[in-house]
Amino acid sequence: FFGLMPPPGVVPGRGGYRDARSSKARPRSLCFGIDADLELAAASAGHFQDLGHTARAAFGCAGQLFQALDRDGCQVLPWKQCRQQLLIRGLKDPEQLDLLWANNIDKDGDQKVSLAEFLVIVYMWGSRRLGSFKDLFPNPDQANAVKLTMTSLESCFVQYGNPDKKGLTQEQVMQFLRERLPTASTRTVQHFFRTPAPVSFSVFLQIVFTALGGSLEAVGVAVKPRRSLIDHLTELYNVLEYDFGQLAQQKSAILLSDLLSEQEHKLVPCTPAETVTPQCSICERDAEYACPYTTCSMYVCSICHQAGVISHCTDTTSGKANEADVEWMRRVFACVDQDKTGSLDFFEFVVSIFFACDRISYHMIVPSSRNAALVKLGLIEICNCYYRYDKDRSHTLTWEEVA
Repeated sequence: FFGLMPPPGVVPGRGGYRDARSSKARPRSLCFGIDADLELAAASAGHFQDLGHTARAAFGCAGQLFQALDRDGCQVLPWKQCRQQLLIRGLKDPEQLDLLWANNIDKDGDQKVSLAEFLVIVYMWGSRRLGSFKDLFPNPDQANAVKLTMTSLESCFVQYGNPDKKGLTQEQVMQFLRERLPTASTRTVQHFFRTPAPVSFSVFLQIVFTALGGSLEAVGVAVKPRRSLIDHLTELYNVLEYDFGQLAQQKSAILLSDLLSEQEHKLVPCTPAETVTPQCSICERDAEYACPYTTCSMYVCSICHQAGVISHCTDTTSGKANEADVEWMRRVFACVDQDKTGSLDFFEFVVSIFFACDRISYHMIVPSSRNAALVKLGLIEICNCYYRYDKDRSHTLTWEEVA
């Protein structure tokens, strides 16, 4: 479910994707602290009359969608990549979204989409008519829950706010939670009011999200201690060197076909934490082995595993949704291959990753990477450092700026 589109042989299931040969949906874990599937079932059973269940389901579904677009699992999306993914999912007015992103959403100007900013995009998807929720969320119950939640929260924001002031004070937020979401927690509210100033609707969304069980870290309020830059980059290049070696297969350079050819994934035992027992993709017995990569939906029982089904191959070029990404990778390869050798050495490979990952996921380039999230975060960190020291915005660094 972390892939934008399901792999071959996988079809949409209620609340997620399932293998076409299996009657059971692929099990999910908590999404940023919210069990979206459980809450969606409760909201649907109550005909979406309970705002608590409906809002939890909506935030959980939005979180699942964010994770689906964030195929590298680094909890942040480059803006160009997010925009491209939204176009595939039914974005009808990209020019308006560009303006909203530049003027209203990306307030820190980092050109990276956090979960908090993504929630604002989901809200504006309906309020600014950027597209249909039915296109953004193919499951009708998901689309309904998100639409009702965003409409209700917008009305409550106006209802509980002061006519002469923009935003909600802490007292007004607490009143809203007591009256409209009595089962929500109020312990996280204080984290959003470092000053007495009223909060905007975008912050109000974050408050409701965390009050309903969403994690503070997910919206950037509680941040984990950061490692030193040198430690992060050292680990980054260790992973890149390992991934390059996997692609090159004892060669000194990699070819375009190495980046686009099928990859073999070895099956591993299913984790005990899975609450729903998946079925074997071959014979539909209870599965005991699965592909460790969440973009794949491959399960195998012990009998099939003993018979020799210990791995499966995935073709990174398959599926119409990937055609644009593959073409982008071809263009990047041609641009980086300045010496026209038809191959990339390690440092050319690193440069190609910088270009490619601005639009597509690292996981698509190296599906077998042992830490795609670390690579994506490392690239973002290097880009941030580059722009921080490129003070004249010339897109080049002088020796003094490098030093």
